[in-house]
Parts: sequence; structure tokens; C-alpha cells
Amino acid sequence: MIKPTTRSKATPTRVTQQTDNAAKPAPDVIPTATHDDIARRAHEIYIKKGCPQGQCEQNWQQAEQELKNHQAGDPTVF
Repeated sequence: MIKPTTRSKATPTRVTQQTDNAAKPAPDVIPTATHDDIARRAHEIYIKKGCPQGQCEQNWQQAEQELKNHQAGDPTVF
């Protein structure tokens, strides 16, 4: 009769470690601003400027740039 083999106790530990590492993002990955993040910041810029009409594209572009700079580590943004 053939006796079934058993796994060593080290196998589950390795699997767990691989799963934990896979769940963490790579350190060099920079998160990008979402549409909602940009819209929120563009609205803040609009309010700060005194609610002028006809500048929504400029406000959007400024918001995108500020968020990119902020994510890159620029402490002077906002």
C-alpha cells in the first residue's frame, strides 16, 4: 500500500509570504490622480479665484498639474 505524502510545514509559510508580497504595490509606482480628485481640486481653484466664468479648462489643467506635482513630492502644492 502506498502511503500518502504530507507537505512540510515550510510550504504554507512560503505561500503566505508570496501572497503578502503580491498584495503590496511596488515602491516605485506613483498613484495617479483620479477624475474625481482632479474635479475636486479644479472646483477648489474655481472657488478660490472668485467663481469666474469661462475658465473651466484652465482650472482643470491647473488642478492636474498641481496633483501631479503633489504626488511627485512637491511640498509647495496647495
